[in-house]
Amino acid sequence: MEACFRTAKHADAQIAERSSRLSLAAQLRTLPAVVTLARLRQWSAACSALEQARCQGAESDVRGFGAAMAAAASSGFWEQAFILLSSLQEQRLRLNVAVVGTAVGALPRSGNQWRLAIQLLTRASAEGLQANSLLFGAAMSSCRSSGAWSCALEVLLACHVQGVEAHPVLLSVAMASATEAGAWRLSLRLLDWLCAEGLRPDSAIYSAAVVAHAKGDCWERSLEVLANADRRSAAGRRSAAMANSAISAAEGAERWDVALAILSDMGRMLLEADHISFNSAGSACGKAGYWKLALWLQSQGRSQGLSTDLVGCNTVISACGGGGRWDISLALLQEMGGMSLVPDIVSFGSALHGCARSSQTEIALRLLSEAQRRGLALGAIAFGTAISSLGASPGSWRESLALLLEVRERLVEVDVPLYNAAISACEPAGQWAHALGLLEVLGSAAGLLAFGAATGACSPAGAWAQALGLLCSAESRRLDYSDVSCTAAASACRIARRWQKALGLVRSAALKAGRANIPACEVALSGLSWSFSWAPALLASIEEQAVDLLVGMMNRRR
Repeated sequence: MEACFRTAKHADAQIAERSSRLSLAAQLRTLPAVVTLARLRQWSAACSALEQARCQGAESDVRGFGAAMAAAASSGFWEQAFILLSSLQEQRLRLNVAVVGTAVGALPRSGNQWRLAIQLLTRASAEGLQANSLLFGAAMSSCRSSGAWSCALEVLLACHVQGVEAHPVLLSVAMASATEAGAWRLSLRLLDWLCAEGLRPDSAIYSAAVVAHAKGDCWERSLEVLANADRRSAAGRRSAAMANSAISAAEGAERWDVALAILSDMGRMLLEADHISFNSAGSACGKAGYWKLALWLQSQGRSQGLSTDLVGCNTVISACGGGGRWDISLALLQEMGGMSLVPDIVSFGSALHGCARSSQTEIALRLLSEAQRRGLALGAIAFGTAISSLGASPGSWRESLALLLEVRERLVEVDVPLYNAAISACEPAGQWAHALGLLEVLGSAAGLLAFGAATGACSPAGAWAQALGLLCSAESRRLDYSDVSCTAAASACRIARRWQKALGLVRSAALKAGRANIPACEVALSGLSWSFSWAPALLASIEEQAVDLLVGMMNRRR
């Protein structure tokens, strides 16, 4: 019996030892496998390997979780990265700075996800982890991308309090965050603090300072920063990037003259202008209506050995279209193939807008068809532009509604301006029924523009009841309908020979606005088989400037 007991005990020991060896072997196999899969960005397979190792009794390793998190983050699956972080904590594995940094870096650069970044930073501090500049930088970048610039500055302050060296990258992120939020003075104060601390600004900080001055309309100071930048730390292409920041800021502020001045000074500062330089300056000129300058800048870039890129070509197409030169815009679009450029959505959209703006409706529709033939997913703006161009012709409302139907089939959500354009297309043709139908689809999103166009559509058909109903609906939504809408409703009443309704509308509108709507008065009274019994009620409700008009009209009627 004793011999049997010793045999059983020995067998149990062998099983335990074998299980331990298997667990250790699984652990030794798991970490390299997870790291390899993570490097291949196969985050799902890496997660499966971690789970399989756990089921085999292998001890979890924080490095494996960190690698899988990095793979998920680099593939855009930030939620999965946070699931792994939660699993890591459930297994009571100690966090390290690298894992926390991976989690912060995985957060999307939009919405309120910066709050998670701050929470992770706080948790790392609570667990005694010494955050480094990379972790602080990731948290600040998350705050900046979400527009939480004040929180970015608080993170910078925490970095300073914890004795972490204020890396220039952190300061450049803080400066950019403040500038983008309009606090450009604070951005410049950060630069002064950096210099007072004896830190050496790098190209990113100089770029942030240039943009801050540009935002503050201190163009001379912006150029001064460019001229005095330390070329030993911001030479060559990096200095050109600094100048490009100033040109882009000038473009955003619609200061085309400053953009050209900076571009001109780049040669004096021994900086080589690149595609971004010419494209930003050309865009600034185009937005100001100087399409000839945009064309000239394109030719100047070519003369300096810069081939026209897609962004530059789109910039000039947009500038020419906005300047009324739809023909040049169209020619540039056709020449893109010869420049080894493939037109994109922006190319067709800019050319289409130029044609529509110049009432070249047929060409605009052809561009729309060609873009669709090429498989370009044009958005609501392009379709809205085409519908708006059709709206100028009374007989084109059918095409407008057909385009609206097409875009509803293509897009998940159709925006309000698109419906407004379609309703406006129904107005010249008096297609009030279709206009009201579209207005009903808009529902609570319908605004003053939609109500005005629908009221205008009622006028030619004499749909007086619908026109007056639209004015009442607009008023109930606290939308102050315009004099044009009131005149259109009065016209609908006149066409339907509802003289009393027209006069009542004019009277109530005058009482509401405290002044007379003279065009509406003219419409209400024109064609009236005049009866002086109507006049006192009308004359008592309008101001003196309308009295002379009405008396004159009555005299002409005699």
